[in-house]
Amino acid sequence: MIALRRVAAATAAVPKRAFALPLQLMGYADMHEKEKALEAAFFNKQDEKALRKLLQKMKGQTDAADKDGYKDHVEHDVKGLKKIPGLNLNDEQVQALLKWKHQQ
Repeated sequence: MIALRRVAAATAAVPKRAFALPLQLMGYADMHEKEKALEAAFFNKQDEKALRKLLQKMKGQTDAADKDGYKDHVEHDVKGLKKIPGLNLNDEQVQALLKWKHQQ
């Protein structure tokens, strides 16, 4: 019982701070938040790269396994390009567009 009174008296005697810490005045809390945001952006970018790589790998596997489906897909894209009015592409340009589309 006496020990509790001593603890209560000791904690009551400690004055409470009425000022901010120097690190808070310098914007340390804001710097910490900025650091967290930069870290999140970095890892989001790394995740995006990994997912793109995985998607490209999966696409390569499906193209190899489903050759008829890939052929139909390319034919559909060529027909779609031919349907666009005023777009007169030669075969080389069509192949370049298809390569660009399917390599991304």
